[in-house]
Amino acid sequence: MKVIQRLAGAVAPSAGAVVMAGGVVSVCFSATGPSWLSWSLFAVSAAVWGGLLAIFAKRRRADPGRWRREAALPSSLTLVAGTAVLGSRLAGAGRPWLAYGLLAVAVMLWLLLLPAVLAHWSTPTVGTSFLTCVATQSLAVLAAPLARRTGQPWEVYAAAVLFLLGLVLYGVVASRFDFRQVMVGAGDEWVLGGALAISTLAATTLLDASGPLGAPDGARTVLRLVTICLAWEAVAAYVPLAASELIWPRPRFDMRRWSTVFPLGMAGLVSLRMSRVFHLEVLWDLGRAVSWLALAVWLVVAAGTLRHVRNIAAGHDRPST
Repeated sequence: MKVIQRLAGAVAPSAGAVVMAGGVVSVCFSATGPSWLSWSLFAVSAAVWGGLLAIFAKRRRADPGRWRREAALPSSLTLVAGTAVLGSRLAGAGRPWLAYGLLAVAVMLWLLLLPAVLAHWSTPTVGTSFLTCVATQSLAVLAAPLARRTGQPWEVYAAAVLFLLGLVLYGVVASRFDFRQVMVGAGDEWVLGGALAISTLAATTLLDASGPLGAPDGARTVLRLVTICLAWEAVAAYVPLAASELIWPRPRFDMRRWSTVFPLGMAGLVSLRMSRVFHLEVLWDLGRAVSWLALAVWLVVAAGTLRHVRNIAAGHDRPST
């Protein structure tokens, strides 16, 4: 019992990145196969998500002071994005009502946490600060395909508003970002590119959903151009991030490495989705390759996490932030 209490007490808000990472890689393999791998990743991510919800709900009752402090951290928004990513997997599997349920949970968490994060904003910003954008765009990514399924235009409009808000939040964070984080960050600096990737994915899903719902051709043309521009901006962000890993390697394990897995998986997913919307086979091949790379990094970080958890259980390590 003491071991369980020690582990639960060690869980930080950033733990939601585990769900985000596994969830997005699961969505990648739902498109490319094998299906068993996709569902295995989903099962692990869903189990972690359920545990995190239980821990944070209990913490809000048992230690409200700590809960308020943690809710004000940008890393708390990982739970929003993780919830939405799981919903996206279920939506793609033809389970819209379960996806709507997770969308509702994600929206409630977003409404609860985002105001607290913005009220306690600090600068210069770091990688986790971009989670304000990621969490917002994750709602748009889930809402848009559900709107296409139900044929409700207002849902597309709501997703479009979230998409635009996400872009504004990205701009606010980027204008105050400490770019030295690219050289010294512990893994979360990758969200600089991951936020652009999920913004590109949101634009792609909106473009895909807007056609069947009768959006004006002019609006779709603008959205198409925005999607392409965001995709190239994401590429421009990923290149220095990847180069920094070669020039300034950081082999020491840190839980923030889960925030490296998510952008890699998101890069693969964006390529897969854009290949279908823009009919570019080369993007499909690129998306498959990056998906396997993301899985490899997921396995490495998962192994490090298991060692980290074992050390905490034994009382030999401190919780990671």
